[in-house]
Amino acid sequence: MGKSGELFLEQRESEEVLKKQSLSDGLTQIKNAVLDGEIDALKAFIKFKQLSDQIEIIKAEIKDLAIAEQEKYGKVAEIEGYEITKTQSGRYDYNNIPEWTKLKDQLKEIEEAAKAACKADKATSELIDKETGEITEIKRAEYNPSATSIKIERKR
Repeated sequence: MGKSGELFLEQRESEEVLKKQSLSDGLTQIKNAVLDGEIDALKAFIKFKQLSDQIEIIKAEIKDLAIAEQEKYGKVAEIEGYEITKTQSGRYDYNNIPEWTKLKDQLKEIEEAAKAACKADKATSELIDKETGEITEIKRAEYNPSATSIKIERKR
């Protein structure tokens, strides 16, 4: 490759770095403006949600191409400081085992009864075993503030 080709590649790489940096910088600027009270937090949250949704759509559209590209490297590919590993997952299905299905249904009944008991009596919640009559105190539901979410739906 000639000198002009090398210069072209260097210029292209530096432009890519700037693009990455400016996107990251722009997002950080929005975050800082929210933290400084310059931008409404909910409006920024909506914008970030929209961006996130767009990214997920684009990722889904190119996923098959990315998988095909990764397969060229074997099990593990190292690209731009990232390690991309091909994995495969599966799930076991026990629905065809009558004993498992019966116990799963029993568990569901117990959970529903416990939830109903908690909702009915806020002070003390007890669950009575139908077969033995044994009383079990139910631990109240605990809510994790970090799991609290804001549902965003586009109004048409």
